[in-house]
Amino acid sequence: MRTRSEPALPVARPLWARLRAWLGWEASPPGVRGGPPPASASRPPSAPFAPLDAPWAGLVPAPGVDAGAARAHVVRTLLALQPAEPALAAAVLAVAGDESLDLPVFPDVARALDRLLRAGDPPVTEVARLIQQDPDLVRRVWQAANGAAWARAAASLDHALARIGMDETWRIAMGACVHAPVFRLRAFQAQADRARARGLVAAEVAAHLAAEGRGDAWVAGLVHEAGPLVVWRAAARARPAPPAGVVEALLREIGPSMSVLVAHAWGLGRAVAWGAGLHPDPSAASPEGRRMARTVQVARICAVAVLEAEEGRDWGALGALSEDADPGVDPASALRVARETLGRLRAGAARVG
Repeated sequence: MRTRSEPALPVARPLWARLRAWLGWEASPPGVRGGPPPASASRPPSAPFAPLDAPWAGLVPAPGVDAGAARAHVVRTLLALQPAEPALAAAVLAVAGDESLDLPVFPDVARALDRLLRAGDPPVTEVARLIQQDPDLVRRVWQAANGAAWARAAASLDHALARIGMDETWRIAMGACVHAPVFRLRAFQAQADRARARGLVAAEVAAHLAAEGRGDAWVAGLVHEAGPLVVWRAAARARPAPPAGVVEALLREIGPSMSVLVAHAWGLGRAVAWGAGLHPDPSAASPEGRRMARTVQVARICAVAVLEAEEGRDWGALGALSEDADPGVDPASALRVARETLGRLRAGAARVG
């Protein structure tokens, strides 16, 4: 799939032909990169780093953070896909054409907690009263406060909040959006779960890079994978169901633009939209958004790398990040945060299961 640095494809070559080439169903035209190796393929640890092959490469950045421009790019791409995959194109078009993206509103309690914590350092009792308005959020706070790291169970919600701290409470609340029931799918649940995990890991890495316990960097890291979640949800509704590889190829074209639309639908602000949509090519962002886009780009590389490593694949992320490291950024530290976060996610899922 084309990025901004690649030559434009001939107009006569339809999107479906490009998707076929990406999937390896036909030879790629000169100057156009093919897709990644199959999931079963494994790069030997000693192999040289090849950034063009890496699974974090090849995404097409959003045309900007304007919702109209992002939606226009998505619609054009889907209309080109429609002759070959009418069911998938129609399902995603139906969602993309709705300003809300058919998503639930951003959780009121999470938004209220964000405002409360940005205003100062409220007492735990005030935070507890707010949290109690959302039973699912109470459940997640209890889970976090009574994990294996603690010898005794928390005695009360106030105790649980004091134990995990306000930063972690904020993250649990803000992350609730990607755990919404609308993302429990009959088909493609494994792909949706993987996208959610990438977002949650990237959020932690982005917060680490920005040196902030809570804020826009964490949210941008999370939301950069919310657009793909919306697409997987739409694909699960399509009849007949499209091949997963076709959806993945489509996401390389529209995933970042869909994430910009999610940022608008949830009213998360321009900073979040810059990171969510322009991370594939931070140089395409305006000066105001370039730093956020770069932060999410590094966070995404780390998130993809640790999920790939979990399946025995080493794509040389440390080398890639070290070659182009920003001043003050320690790639090894960022990857460590990513591994630790994924470990906590897996441990939490095992306890719930």
